[in-house]
Amino acid sequence: MSKMRFNRRFTSLAMCTGLTLGVTAVQAQSFLENPAKNALVSGIGLVSGWKCTAGTLTFTVDGGAANPISYGTPRSDVQDAGACAGLNVGFGALLNWGLLSDGLHTIRVFDDGVEFASAEFIVTTFGTDFLSGASGIYKLANFPAAGLDTLVRWDQATQNFQLMKDGGYYKLQTVLSEGRGECLESNAVVAGATLDGASFMSTCEDVTGQWWKVVPMGDGYVQLQSMLSEGRGECLEGNAVAETSTLGGASFMSPCGNFTGQAWKIYPSGNYFQLQTQDAEGRNECLEGNVLAETSTLSGASFMSACGDFTGQLWKLVPR
Repeated sequence: MSKMRFNRRFTSLAMCTGLTLGVTAVQAQSFLENPAKNALVSGIGLVSGWKCTAGTLTFTVDGGAANPISYGTPRSDVQDAGACAGLNVGFGALLNWGLLSDGLHTIRVFDDGVEFASAEFIVTTFGTDFLSGASGIYKLANFPAAGLDTLVRWDQATQNFQLMKDGGYYKLQTVLSEGRGECLESNAVVAGATLDGASFMSTCEDVTGQWWKVVPMGDGYVQLQSMLSEGRGECLEGNAVAETSTLGGASFMSPCGNFTGQAWKIYPSGNYFQLQTQDAEGRNECLEGNVLAETSTLSGASFMSACGDFTGQLWKLVPR
């Protein structure tokens, strides 16, 4: 097995897992909950459980170096079940499972050097200890029950997939626009519309043109559709800035279809995201929020521009 390198960021986190206490667990006065025996693990997760009394807690994987575990988080579920008299009996440590090789491993947990718990578990990785630059939103059909769908989005920080609400709406806001309290307005290409119908940043309000949802297209791509545009069957078009382009290249709402200019990916960039269409990938361009003003590019319409660490390209999704 390859040599391990542990992520040594630890925190006192309240453990929110459900608890089922049997006689053996109560008698043992301790329990290793994560990883459970024969568990399948990936991404960044917790080594966690509870112990009624503890000195210095550590753990090893496959007999390697001892790693510290934080102790003393509240576990009212354990106390209520009568397993421990005290409340602050939880323990936990963050671990990047990607630092381990794929396959079977053994964890052992110690109190002042004395082993009190162990488990075998199975690691699966993407072939790297930390996957960066990946993006994708996918639909899980008929989950968690028949007739229900769930969206999952790759999350770089946790190295795992996170749940999104299928059909849920979000505001789209850039770092640049946060201070101004502005959000992306979908608009409509009709006579008399602001900027002839191009999308633009406008004062955030509870209006249908500013509530967006992501619609999976497959292969990790999504369409971006506002509540206002749903009835018209329109999606956000990335476009390319050129005199011959519609609206000079400003982004705009157009009839939804299987078009590369409407196929978006949401890439992580620090604590924010960059939005890039399949069409713009070859040009390495991302959506720029812009500022509504005559002196701005395209008078302030949102547009595709060379990707960079720019506040006008760093987006966040604010759920409804």
